[in-house]
Amino acid sequence: MTRQWLLTLQLPLLFVPGLFIGLVTYGSNFEVLAGYLYIVILIGLPLLAALLSRKLTAPPKPVAELVLLALGAATAAAVYLPLHSGYWHEASTAQALRIAACAVMLLLCSLIGAARILRNSSGDGLAAALLVIALCWLPALVYPLVPFLACALICLLGLTLPPTAGETVRTAFATGNKRPGDGWLRYGLFLIVLEFILVALDYQGETIWALHIAGGLVAAALGSRASGSTAGWLIAGAAISATLAACLWPPFVLHPAHSLILGMVLGWAIARLCLPGAADASPGPRPALLISGLHLWLLGLLVAQIFYSNLVVAHYRGLLLLPLLWCLFNRLRQSR
Repeated sequence: MTRQWLLTLQLPLLFVPGLFIGLVTYGSNFEVLAGYLYIVILIGLPLLAALLSRKLTAPPKPVAELVLLALGAATAAAVYLPLHSGYWHEASTAQALRIAACAVMLLLCSLIGAARILRNSSGDGLAAALLVIALCWLPALVYPLVPFLACALICLLGLTLPPTAGETVRTAFATGNKRPGDGWLRYGLFLIVLEFILVALDYQGETIWALHIAGGLVAAALGSRASGSTAGWLIAGAAISATLAACLWPPFVLHPAHSLILGMVLGWAIARLCLPGAADASPGPRPALLISGLHLWLLGLLVAQIFYSNLVVAHYRGLLLLPLLWCLFNRLRQSR
């Protein structure tokens, strides 16, 4: 299941943060046509993701899958190749159009990956995919925009997937089987993304942030294998403590422990949201929830940039934890 999870995760964990880092670190001009196109991408991509993940009820035919995966690889490579030897052109309409085409194709490829995840899938494939994505971030120490190339390679890897019998495919476009706590998990993901990306904003041109992201995703692989309510409480408590520490003492954002703790809770939250629960009426993972909830990732990145641009009020982001703390308090009271 590793290849299927890679296809699903490459959009939220590689393309979206890669685009955000490009816009924030290497420049954006929202007074020209290219800037307007980036705004359309940032607003339109999550809307399209939510629409497709709800309206599509079956995976495309095998030939269509191959064509979409090939186009995903081609558009991602077309985005990266000019950036490898050149630099980010903030006013380039051609670059913005390539990124827009790439965003749409990678969204479709992520949905293909979600639909290919079988009903009997365990968390092993998710953990392995998170480790591979962590490795994909390491070359960003030298080539900061390499996540685009990694997306192209993952799409090419998707071409090697064997045909799967229709009755064994989890039609994961439908985000049914809602469970209690899904809303809080989604809100938690928003907070995790907000806090996790701050290290890249702090380092800016110094690409040491790539090590933090890679280390955090390795911790995410470990967190995704955490089972049991006790482990969940411990991980959530550690993440809340790390966030409060970073709010009260901003240099902690740059400490490796900050990224590792947030990465662990990221993996745990993804697993709790997407993998089947023991009380589910029908077994099977729900990976499409990551795609339909893409707006949470983009909103987290945007709010992080707002806080970073106004450092005087940045420590007030700890107030965003209050709803989560209230939820945890009620859970503890009910468990007694």
